[in-house]
Amino acid sequence: MKLPLYERIGDFVLGIFHVMKTKWDKIIPIIISIVSVAISLNTWNSYRTANEEYMQRSNQALVNSSKLAETDIDILTGKVAESDHIAVTKNQIDYQIYSLKQNL
Repeated sequence: MKLPLYERIGDFVLGIFHVMKTKWDKIIPIIISIVSVAISLNTWNSYRTANEEYMQRSNQALVNSSKLAETDIDILTGKVAESDHIAVTKNQIDYQIYSLKQNL
């Protein structure tokens, strides 16, 4: 006669408990090793992910900075080129130079 499922599960759990009770001195180091490896892998993965995100954000910041500097130079050269037709003040040029310096 086949035992009901809850009795088979109960017997299984008791069997595991018995093995752990009798071989506890061998099981503890294995459990500690498995937990240590899991923690190490998780830490490595977190570091790798953070490093990749930092590199992507740093690259994007450099790209944005170079685009802004390029725009500032275009505006500055445009103002100088059009200075014959349109009045350009020292403050306007100083502002563009200030913006370029901030990008460095």
